[in-house]
Amino acid sequence: LAGDDRVHDCEKWFYGAISPTDGAPSGIVFHVRNLTIENARTYAITAHRQAWNIDGVNIINTRPAPDWHSNSDGIGGGPGTVIRNTHIDTWDDSIKLYKDGFLVEDVTIVHNRNGSPFQLGWSDKPRTTHTLRNVVVKPAAVPDGQKFNLPLFANSRGNVDATVKVLNLKAAYPESSQLNKCEDGQAMPMVYLAGENSSLKIDLKTDSDLKVSTPALSCGPGKLDVRAGKGKR
Repeated sequence: LAGDDRVHDCEKWFYGAISPTDGAPSGIVFHVRNLTIENARTYAITAHRQAWNIDGVNIINTRPAPDWHSNSDGIGGGPGTVIRNTHIDTWDDSIKLYKDGFLVEDVTIVHNRNGSPFQLGWSDKPRTTHTLRNVVVKPAAVPDGQKFNLPLFANSRGNVDATVKVLNLKAAYPESSQLNKCEDGQAMPMVYLAGENSSLKIDLKTDSDLKVSTPALSCGPGKLDVRAGKGKR
């Protein structure tokens, strides 16, 4: 990048505090272990064609809120990315579930007002399947009269076709929580699907536990399908 994060806006999404070069071959796996990343200007860790194996990483944004001067997204990666034992506290989206086969395990996410813990797409995305195991999402405090911009799962633009397999996911939002994307007065949902042809299937695996407390289930024109075995909502 030339200068700061406002230069070459379309190019900045290819780079982060940690990212491969343009010439890196696809199909390889990069490893990041036991690291703290503070105040990344775009992504903390990102790749478009390569997988990450991330373990024991602490991603934090300590700039005063509201941090409208940076995007400060958490993690984006290629197919087969694995994220374990990681803490994410960013101002924008925490994990981009764009490429197929993400595994998110033993991860804690602080859901700040601007972004979504699990972003499914800001443009059309191919069909993907992901697994969440032992994930805790902690909603940050929102000032009186203000709303979250995005919910726990978000498809912000375009159409997506995603399946998320859940083995223990916990998040509890106050009953007073609301979302900018929904109609005025509608309660905070668990899912927002912007695309008319978007689909999200939440697949509760046998003996899984989905303890998500939101005032509403979904909003937006897309289709949400929650399938439960012995799990519960």
